[in-house]
Amino acid sequence: MIGMLAYNTLSEMRDLYTLAKRFDVWAYFGDIFNWVDIASLTCIWMTVANWLTYLAVASRFDVSVSYELIKHPRAKARLFETNPAQEKLFLDTLKQMGQISEISGRYSMFAGISLCLMVFRMLKSLDFQERLGLVTRTIATAGSDLMH
Repeated sequence: MIGMLAYNTLSEMRDLYTLAKRFDVWAYFGDIFNWVDIASLTCIWMTVANWLTYLAVASRFDVSVSYELIKHPRAKARLFETNPAQEKLFLDTLKQMGQISEISGRYSMFAGISLCLMVFRMLKSLDFQERLGLVTRTIATAGSDLMH
Protein backbone atom coordinates (compact mmCIF):
# COMPACT_ATOMS: atom_id res chain seq x y z
CA MET A 1 0.00 0.00 0.00
CA ILE A 2 2.80 2.41 0.86
CA GLY A 3 4.39 1.64 -2.51
CA MET A 4 1.22 2.58 -4.39
CA LEU A 5 0.87 5.74 -2.33
CA ALA A 6 4.48 6.69 -3.06
CA TYR A 7 3.93 5.97 -6.77
CA ASN A 8 0.83 8.21 -6.86
CA THR A 9 2.67 10.98 -5.02
CA LEU A 10 5.64 10.78 -7.38
CA SER A 11 3.25 10.78 -10.35
CA GLU A 12 1.65 14.02 -9.15
CA MET A 13 5.06 15.54 -8.53
CA ARG A 14 6.13 14.51 -12.04
CA ASP A 15 3.04 16.22 -13.51
CA LEU A 16 3.88 19.40 -11.62
CA TYR A 17 7.54 19.21 -12.63
CA THR A 18 6.63 18.76 -16.31
CA LEU A 19 4.50 21.89 -16.23
CA ALA A 20 7.12 23.78 -14.23
CA LYS A 21 9.71 23.08 -16.95
CA ARG A 22 7.36 24.80 -19.41
CA PHE A 23 6.75 27.66 -16.95
CA ASP A 24 3.07 26.74 -16.84
CA VAL A 25 2.61 25.88 -13.16
CA TRP A 26 -0.63 27.85 -13.04
CA ALA A 27 -2.16 25.35 -15.46
CA TYR A 28 -1.61 22.65 -12.84
CA PHE A 29 -2.99 24.69 -9.96
CA GLY A 30 -5.83 26.04 -12.08
CA ASP A 31 -7.42 22.60 -12.33
CA ILE A 32 -9.62 21.88 -9.30
CA PHE A 33 -9.04 18.14 -9.58
CA ASN A 34 -5.29 18.63 -9.06
CA TRP A 35 -6.14 20.30 -5.76
CA VAL A 36 -8.30 17.28 -4.94
CA ASP A 37 -5.35 15.01 -5.76
CA ILE A 38 -3.01 17.01 -3.52
CA ALA A 39 -5.52 17.06 -0.65
CA SER A 40 -6.22 13.35 -1.07
CA LEU A 41 -2.57 12.34 -1.07
CA THR A 42 -1.86 14.58 1.91
CA CYS A 43 -4.74 13.02 3.87
CA ILE A 44 -3.60 9.51 2.99
CA TRP A 45 -0.03 10.28 4.12
CA MET A 46 -1.44 11.75 7.36
CA THR A 47 -3.53 8.59 7.82
CA VAL A 48 -0.40 6.44 7.46
CA ALA A 49 1.56 8.68 9.85
CA ASN A 50 -1.21 8.53 12.46
CA TRP A 51 -1.44 4.75 12.14
CA LEU A 52 2.31 4.36 12.67
CA THR A 53 2.13 6.73 15.66
CA TYR A 54 -0.79 4.70 17.02
CA LEU A 55 1.20 1.48 16.69
CA ALA A 56 4.21 3.00 18.45
CA VAL A 57 2.20 4.42 21.36
CA ALA A 58 -0.07 1.39 21.72
CA SER A 59 2.88 -1.02 21.76
CA ARG A 60 4.30 0.80 24.82
CA PHE A 61 0.95 0.83 26.60
CA ASP A 62 0.88 -1.34 29.69
CA VAL A 63 -2.00 -1.50 32.11
CA SER A 64 -1.97 -3.11 35.53
CA VAL A 65 -4.75 -5.38 36.73
CA SER A 66 -5.26 -3.23 39.82
CA TYR A 67 -3.86 -0.12 41.44
CA GLU A 68 -3.54 0.06 45.23
CA LEU A 69 -4.53 3.72 45.38
CA ILE A 70 -5.78 3.85 48.97
CA LYS A 71 -2.91 3.57 51.39
CA HIS A 72 -4.83 1.94 54.24
CA PRO A 73 -8.14 0.49 52.97
CA ARG A 74 -9.34 -0.58 56.44
CA ALA A 75 -8.29 2.55 58.35
CA LYS A 76 -10.73 4.21 60.78
CA ALA A 77 -9.48 7.72 59.94
CA ARG A 78 -7.95 9.20 56.80
CA LEU A 79 -10.04 6.94 54.64
CA PHE A 80 -8.93 8.59 51.42
CA GLU A 81 -5.18 8.82 52.03
CA THR A 82 -3.58 7.69 48.79
CA ASN A 83 -0.41 5.92 47.84
CA PRO A 84 1.40 8.56 45.70
CA ALA A 85 3.44 6.09 43.62
CA GLN A 86 0.39 4.01 42.69
CA GLU A 87 -1.67 7.13 42.05
CA LYS A 88 0.99 8.41 39.63
CA LEU A 89 1.01 5.06 37.81
CA PHE A 90 -2.78 5.20 37.52
CA LEU A 91 -2.77 8.79 36.25
CA ASP A 92 -0.01 7.98 33.74
CA THR A 93 -2.12 5.09 32.47
CA LEU A 94 -5.10 7.42 32.05
CA LYS A 95 -2.89 9.91 30.21
CA GLN A 96 -1.66 7.18 27.84
CA MET A 97 -5.24 6.06 27.22
CA GLY A 98 -6.15 9.64 26.34
CA GLN A 99 -3.22 9.89 23.92
CA ILE A 100 -4.18 6.62 22.23
CA SER A 101 -7.77 7.79 21.94
CA GLU A 102 -6.69 11.13 20.44
CA ILE A 103 -4.43 9.44 17.88
CA SER A 104 -7.21 7.01 17.00
CA GLY A 105 -9.63 9.89 16.49
CA ARG A 106 -7.19 11.72 14.20
CA TYR A 107 -6.61 8.51 12.26
CA SER A 108 -10.36 8.06 11.77
CA MET A 109 -10.77 11.69 10.69
CA PHE A 110 -8.01 11.52 8.08
CA ALA A 111 -9.21 8.13 6.83
CA GLY A 112 -12.76 9.46 6.40
CA ILE A 113 -11.64 12.61 4.61
CA SER A 114 -9.32 10.67 2.33
CA LEU A 115 -12.13 8.27 1.48
CA CYS A 116 -14.36 11.17 0.38
CA LEU A 117 -11.52 12.67 -1.64
CA MET A 118 -10.85 9.30 -3.28
CA VAL A 119 -14.43 9.33 -4.58
CA PHE A 120 -13.70 12.67 -6.26
CA ARG A 121 -10.45 11.28 -7.69
CA MET A 122 -12.36 8.34 -9.09
CA LEU A 123 -14.83 10.72 -10.73
CA LYS A 124 -11.87 12.56 -12.26
CA SER A 125 -10.56 9.33 -13.77
CA LEU A 126 -13.99 8.61 -15.28
CA ASP A 127 -13.94 11.91 -17.17
CA PHE A 128 -12.55 10.27 -20.33
CA GLN A 129 -15.75 8.30 -20.97
CA GLU A 130 -18.53 10.34 -22.56
CA ARG A 131 -21.48 9.22 -20.44
CA LEU A 132 -19.65 8.93 -17.13
CA GLY A 133 -17.87 12.21 -17.87
CA LEU A 134 -21.27 13.86 -17.75
CA VAL A 135 -21.25 13.34 -13.98
CA THR A 136 -17.86 15.01 -13.52
CA ARG A 137 -18.71 17.89 -15.84
CA THR A 138 -21.98 18.43 -13.96
CA ILE A 139 -20.19 18.45 -10.60
CA ALA A 140 -17.53 20.82 -11.97
CA THR A 141 -20.20 23.20 -13.31
CA ALA A 142 -22.25 23.10 -10.10
CA GLY A 143 -19.17 23.15 -7.83
CA SER A 144 -19.64 26.64 -6.47
CA ASP A 145 -23.34 25.99 -5.73
CA LEU A 146 -22.51 22.68 -4.05
CA MET A 147 -19.98 24.36 -1.76
CA HIS A 148 -22.67 26.69 -0.46
